[in-house]
Amino acid sequence: MGDEMKISKERREELKQSIKIKLIQYPTISCKNMSESMKIDKDFANKLMNEVRAENTARLRDEVSRMVGKNPAEEILNIQSELDQAVELLWTIAEDQNTSNNSRIKAINTITSMRKSQFSMKLDAGIFVKKNSDFNMGDLVRMLKEDDRKQEIDQKKKIEIS
Repeated sequence: MGDEMKISKERREELKQSIKIKLIQYPTISCKNMSESMKIDKDFANKLMNEVRAENTARLRDEVSRMVGKNPAEEILNIQSELDQAVELLWTIAEDQNTSNNSRIKAINTITSMRKSQFSMKLDAGIFVKKNSDFNMGDLVRMLKEDDRKQEIDQKKKIEIS
């Protein structure tokens, strides 16, 4: 416990940040191993680990209480709006002839990844019903391409108006 009295508030916060990272990397790390890796007293490491866990629990509790009572469909629409804005920006990167091919490919891959995540989110929320026998990946790909083409046309219209 002697270490606790010798450190500043700033150093204490730095140690807690390091402990947060280690807890993410090694969720089951013991206070002994933590103290050895951080080069601090075992009791002090235990105290800081408990504080970090308490803060994480409080943050999670606050997040859950904010989410309670929210309409899931409204939340999905908010995420959809954010994704649409990001996709629009990514399309400008992908279509810009002055952008490197590597960046253009990354932008397209990101769009694809975002669309997959968006679809999974909607599927998990029950917006779509997955029927294994009727599910056709080709139809899904065509729908996504059609949606992206519509956004591309809308974007070009915006550019022409400007």
